[in-house]
Amino acid sequence: MTPLTRTLSVADREFRVLLGSRQFLALAAGFVLAVVGFVLAGAGDRGFVLLALALLTPLELLLPVLAVAVGYRAILEDARRGELDTLRTYSLSRYSYVVGVYLGRLAVLLPTVLVALAVAGALAAVGAGPGTDVLASHATVDSPLLYVRFALLTGVYAAVLLAVAVALSAVVRSTVGALAAAATALLVLVVGLDLGLVGLLAGGDGTIPGALVAVSPSGAYRGLVLELVVHVVTPERLGAAASPLLSLASLGLWTALALSFAAAAIWRD
Repeated sequence: MTPLTRTLSVADREFRVLLGSRQFLALAAGFVLAVVGFVLAGAGDRGFVLLALALLTPLELLLPVLAVAVGYRAILEDARRGELDTLRTYSLSRYSYVVGVYLGRLAVLLPTVLVALAVAGALAAVGAGPGTDVLASHATVDSPLLYVRFALLTGVYAAVLLAVAVALSAVVRSTVGALAAAATALLVLVVGLDLGLVGLLAGGDGTIPGALVAVSPSGAYRGLVLELVVHVVTPERLGAAASPLLSLASLGLWTALALSFAAAAIWRD
């Protein structure tokens, strides 16, 4: 078997395990209902771009919870059952194992996120006011294509958060420890790093460099949505200036570092 085949075998196992979990199915259904609930509450009445803006803050809170729930026990359960020791006897590198775990769970997480956003977009298209359901022929007009861009950026954000959750699962040794680590990670990713930026803003001249905006996954995600979706149709700046390239690089770095950390933590080849 090639390394790619081994990785895909692990991914297939993780996909089947997660898809057969009633807890995950209930969590996924709750996530979809929560997103749809925001639309039914009126978030999608004024067009696709404003729908994206309305969903931005709720998703910054909901996605870390969903991603951590999907990934925080991924490697922990294999360690508790002794499967890691068994896997080490096969010609399976730690990198192939970690990437396989990540891809298998990502294959379930991403469709959940995208289905929720697709349903929200469809409801917004049906209930939006006049003129908001027409495909744009000009970049400054509200367009479903901008909402698709928002959905893709949200999928990238979810993928980064899952990588962090998998890294957590590689270092904890108990379910209680995993829950504590997950709660800490949520506070740091969603609140802590942003509060640090607020502190810099309060102590400086009122501006935050784009590089600092992109430091946290949530900040990078927010900056990308504002720059590539919202500010396309409105000249009004609704957040700190963010470089799309820096934000994408930050998200990629978070993913690579998290998965590398997980591989380094489980065993030595």
